Parts: sequence; C-alpha cells; structure tokens
Amino acid sequence: MTDLARQVGDFEHRDSRSRRACFDDLGVVRIRGVIPAGRVAAARDRVQRALVAEGLVSDGAWVGPLYDVLDPETARMDDVRAFTAAAKAVRKRSKGGALHALFGEEVTAAAQELVSGRALEPSPPMAQLLFTPPGATSWTVPGRVWHVDLPRVGSGKSPGVQAFTFLEPVRSEEGGTLVVAGSHRLL
Repeated sequence: MTDLARQVGDFEHRDSRSRRACFDDLGVVRIRGVIPAGRVAAARDRVQRALVAEGLVSDGAWVGPLYDVLDPETARMDDVRAFTAAAKAVRKRSKGGALHALFGEEVTAAAQELVSGRALEPSPPMAQLLFTPPGATSWTVPGRVWHVDLPRVGSGKSPGVQAFTFLEPVRSEEGGTLVVAGSHRLL
C-alpha cells in the first residue's frame, strides 16, 4: 500500500469533517462502496461485451496483439494505432446506459459533501472509459501527456469534484489514473 493510499483512507471510517479535510489537503479521498455493486457489475458486463465484439477478448482472456503498447521501447506504431482504434470502438460501444448509471445520486451526494454542500452541476461526458490492455510488461511515465482535468479558477476554491471508479480489481502498479497528492493547490 502506498503512502497516499494510507493517507486517503476509507470513506466509511471517517466522519464528514475528516473526509473534507482529507480532500482539501490531498485533493483526493477514497469513497469505498458509494456506487452500488449491481451498477458496477452492469457497467463491467457492458464493457466486456464491447471487448468481445471488437475481438480483443475471447473466453474471458485478452487476445489483442497489443501487449506492450505502453512500453515506448518495444511499442510499434502499428500496434499503438491499432490499440487506439480498438479503444475508440470499445468506448463507442460502451457509451451511455450502464456507464452513466455509475455516477448517480449517491456519488453526487458524496461529492457535494466534499465541497461543504455546494451544489454541483455534472458536466458531460458523465462517464468516460479509460482502460489499459492486460499483460503489458512495463510502463513508462509518458512525458507528453501530463494534464490536469480541472480548469483554473481565481477563487482558490476547488472548481469541482471528479470521480473515478474501477470496474475490476486493480493491484498496485497495474495501471489506473495517477494522482499527485496536493497538486490541486497548484491551480
């Protein structure tokens, strides 16, 4: 477990004030179990069907030829282009419905609590699918794609809350969105 994971803690073990303090300090807080398991299962099934339809998964196993597209030392441009096209097709097939249902009123209520009850207006797209092919032998931090998903605001307050969830278990060093704790204060 990383230091950040230890600092963030679990939603159900913190009171409202502690969750807000953690969010204000680190810019991230873990809210375990806020999305009903049935919605997660429905979204995972929809994505799995899209992966099968695109020929990337067969009998529950990844069969795409793109195992090392995340390693700039071994990635071939044809593989990168093929993965990008496949990912786009999977995203298109997975849009709406089950993915959008992940971020319902429970998530909105939790997010509003983090900003002291301030009203939040969801901004499209409500759900965006990000995924990494399994079996990548290594990963190098890409130097050209660092970005911040929130706009700059002059008030010094958080411009909003962004929610992330995983549809499958993700072990340490297996992917996911990187978070730089405290970087929200740089805006």
